[in-house]
Amino acid sequence: MKKVVAFLMLVACLALVNDVQAMRLKGDGVSDTYKYIRYVQDEPYSNLYENNLKISTENLYPCAIPEWRLKCDLENSGWYYYKKRMGGTPCVFGVKGIALNLENLGEDVIVIKWNESLIQLGDYNGLPFFVGMRYSDAGKPDKLVNTILPPFSKLKLPVFLANVEWRNGDTFNSSGWKDGYAPVKEDKSLQGLLCMKIEVNGESKYYTFRTPHIEYPDQLAVHYRADK
Repeated sequence: MKKVVAFLMLVACLALVNDVQAMRLKGDGVSDTYKYIRYVQDEPYSNLYENNLKISTENLYPCAIPEWRLKCDLENSGWYYYKKRMGGTPCVFGVKGIALNLENLGEDVIVIKWNESLIQLGDYNGLPFFVGMRYSDAGKPDKLVNTILPPFSKLKLPVFLANVEWRNGDTFNSSGWKDGYAPVKEDKSLQGLLCMKIEVNGESKYYTFRTPHIEYPDQLAVHYRADK
C-alpha cells in the first residue's frame, strides 16, 4: 500500500512539473515592461580571480522578441509573453546579453581569448557575440577579437548571445535578423555563465563567472497576467 501511495504522489508531482504554461501578459503599457527584467537582488554579482582580475555585472540587456512561428499558448515553458495587436504575434520576454565590468588589478597585461571562450544562458551554450560584428559572422571563432586589459585598467563590455537568426517575414512582420536571446523563466531559474580563457605572461587558464539569477518582477507579472 505504501508503494502505491508513493507512486501516486510521484505521478502527481510529475503532472505539476509538466503543467507549466507560458504566462501571457496583457494590458496598457505591457510592451515596455520587459525593460524591468533584472538580476535577483541579494545574489553575488562579482568575483575576484587570483587577486589580479575582478569580473562583475550589474546590468543586462532585456528584450521582447517577436516569435510569429511560436504557439506560446500551447508551450509548456514558463516563459512570459504578450501579443502584438497586428496579427496577434507573440513577443517573448528575454535577455540577449549581459553587461560585464572587467578590472585588471595587477601589473601584468591580461588577454581574454573570446574565440576559445563561451557564454551560457538558457538553452544557448556557445561563442559570444559583440557590438560591431556582422550578424552573418555570429558563431564564427575567427571573427572574434581578443580583449586586452592593460595593468590597473577597467573596461565595460557588453557580451551578447550568438544564436541570431534570419527570418522571412509574413503579412504582419518584415524579414530581417532576429537577435539571439534566452527567455526569462517564471521560476527565476535563468542564470548566465561565462567561461573565459585568460592569458597572462604567456600562460593560459580558464575563469568561470556566474551572474545572479534573472527575473521579471513578480509585481508586474501579477498586475499584467492575462488570466487574472
